[in-house]
Amino acid sequence: MRNLHRFPYWHPDHLGEPLPESEHATSVAMPTWNDVVGYEEGEARVVNALQSGYPRFKIHGGVLTLAASFNAELNSPDWKCLPFPSLEVATRCLSFVEKETGVKGKLLEARDNLYPVAVPKDAYSAVLAYWQHCGDIITSRQAAKLLGQAPKTQRGDQAKAILKDRIARLAGNVDAPVWLFSTGMSAIAQAHRAVIERCKKPTVQFGFPYVDTLKIQEKIGYGVHFFPNGDEEALVRVKELARNGEISAVFCECPTNPRLRVPDLIELSTVLRSQGIPLVVDNTLDSFYNLDVLPYADVVATSLTKYFSSVGDVMGGSLVVNPQSETGREIGQILESSFQDLLWDDDALALEKNSRNFDSRMATLTANTQKLVNSLYNDDRIAQLFYPEHELNYRRLKRPDVSGNGAIFSLVLKNAAQVTPSFYDELKVSKGPSLGTGFTLACAYTLLAHYSELGWAEECGISSHLIRVSVGEEDNLSHRFKDALTRSVGPETKRRVS
Repeated sequence: MRNLHRFPYWHPDHLGEPLPESEHATSVAMPTWNDVVGYEEGEARVVNALQSGYPRFKIHGGVLTLAASFNAELNSPDWKCLPFPSLEVATRCLSFVEKETGVKGKLLEARDNLYPVAVPKDAYSAVLAYWQHCGDIITSRQAAKLLGQAPKTQRGDQAKAILKDRIARLAGNVDAPVWLFSTGMSAIAQAHRAVIERCKKPTVQFGFPYVDTLKIQEKIGYGVHFFPNGDEEALVRVKELARNGEISAVFCECPTNPRLRVPDLIELSTVLRSQGIPLVVDNTLDSFYNLDVLPYADVVATSLTKYFSSVGDVMGGSLVVNPQSETGREIGQILESSFQDLLWDDDALALEKNSRNFDSRMATLTANTQKLVNSLYNDDRIAQLFYPEHELNYRRLKRPDVSGNGAIFSLVLKNAAQVTPSFYDELKVSKGPSLGTGFTLACAYTLLAHYSELGWAEECGISSHLIRVSVGEEDNLSHRFKDALTRSVGPETKRRVS
């Protein structure tokens, strides 16, 4: 496997290479700014070169092969199908498609525990949207097994038990109930279904979130009150909604993606618990390492694909319920009654193996990030540098027993529209979607997450030229970033006074 610490996929010739070099890679090299734009525009040069991709956005080749076998059974050029991992998931997908398009699809006969959803071609984009937003997908390992391309699947029961114990320990409460999912978005979608089943009212999104978290709340259920800044003014408004009994739950990220803001969980928790309203916290960008969020949350959602695994070759997600919260226990009962174990055994085995060194690995990643951020913080070529260390609420939630302040940051350059494409092209680290890998991974975040709504994202304070950096285990990163800045912007003229 290619050593991406020493030999990153950064050069234009690397377009489409899997990140990492694995048939199960969850990212793909997009080395130039034009590659990212070309991907979003559907440019053949880019799309045809991609050997992998984030599996909720680019369906794995093995899954497409399975879908092709069902499409052959349809024997109709006007219909397409995609298989899902359970009858319940497929049924939810059909309901989503009908709500979005007005078109009624159908279920084909199940085979190998796959449940194919078939729709007219004009409605297929809604099937893909459900796959992306809700994350209840067929994974690459599952597809390989069903296609006879992998050895006999080992039982994953022991691995899943170890994972639950490990996650509960990281969450700070070994008695906390843990549920495992095939993706992080599947975990969030399940949490959303649970809170709106408990109370059929709109939710709140507090702070600017990852794209699909907001899409779930917008498109499924009873709507959402969205407060992109997650500031004091938003907190006052949430208090009003809670006291008036107008909401079913509050969702937030801690830290938020991509600006690394840290919401006031302590105040949110105090207000919401007095009204019996659950607080669902997505801590993927920290993954329980630096921040102690469970005491203030009722449910914590984490994408295990990211820092928990770090290899970048397996998907997974978890929900942790706070057993000391009465509201949390109520949500836990709903989860227990509706839960389906759809985490493929081989994925559980990979997650367990990859996460054995979580603590030591995170210590290295956070130390490297601190060094890099310190070297860039006063660079006068950078207009904004987002890092959770600088957030007041971060310090209030910080675990006293660990060093470092997170392994991710985002930046916006001065004269961003003019210089960012060149900076991105010159940066000698791997570049593509996702985060949390052991190798550094830079991402043209806003283009990839919000290309069709860049104006809206700008209104929410997210620059179209924001670069998110997930720092890896490399030890020479400052030189790489300074060199890219000099080549794209020019030499540093003076140190900015903070």
